[in-house]
Amino acid sequence: MAKKIQKAKIDNVGIHSFSKKADIFFSIISGLLAFSCILPFIFVIIISVTDEKSIVQYGYSFFPSQFGLDGFEFLAQFKDKILQALFISVFVTVVGTLTNVFITTTYAYAISRSTFKYRKFFTIFALLSMLFNAGLVPGYIVVTQLLHLGDTTIWALIVPMLLSPFNIMLMRSFFKKTIPEAILESARIDGASEARIFFQICLPLSLPGIATITLLTALGFWKDWF
Repeated sequence: MAKKIQKAKIDNVGIHSFSKKADIFFSIISGLLAFSCILPFIFVIIISVTDEKSIVQYGYSFFPSQFGLDGFEFLAQFKDKILQALFISVFVTVVGTLTNVFITTTYAYAISRSTFKYRKFFTIFALLSMLFNAGLVPGYIVVTQLLHLGDTTIWALIVPMLLSPFNIMLMRSFFKKTIPEAILESARIDGASEARIFFQICLPLSLPGIATITLLTALGFWKDWF
């Protein structure tokens, strides 16, 4: 009897899908959109192997009349500077991301715990800094006159982005929903310190959230400075 009821339920289940023509239409649209995203990169590659005289005479074209490597030969003259710039870019992104993620997670963990006395103040502080931005000029004054970071130091690229209010609120919600207070309380009863609880319990349980903010932070460093 149970098998008949289960079979009847399965037979009554309807699968809603587009028709074959609609699938083909949406596939074509998706393919055209994807191709439009790839097309500029293809065009850049074609231009890079086009002869300079051909560009001056005929302009840019997907089908150049003459190929050449003049652009690469010109860049080869500055290979030392290009490698140095690439090293700085990678260094700032890696160091800035790791430092930002560490500070963000510790800040978020503190305001996510009900035992922290000033959690409301620091939560509102993070929210206000996320909603209201002072602007470029005040930020420049803080970096140059308060922090004394001129354009000759690499830390001028890292320090202004060491804290992300959006990532703080994201990790705060993640800590509150993912890590029950009972687990932390049992760890405190066993004699674990807050630092041990954070590094050995909270961080391993929060790897998906940490991976998310790490990706967002790395993209932010790379996009904003490079």
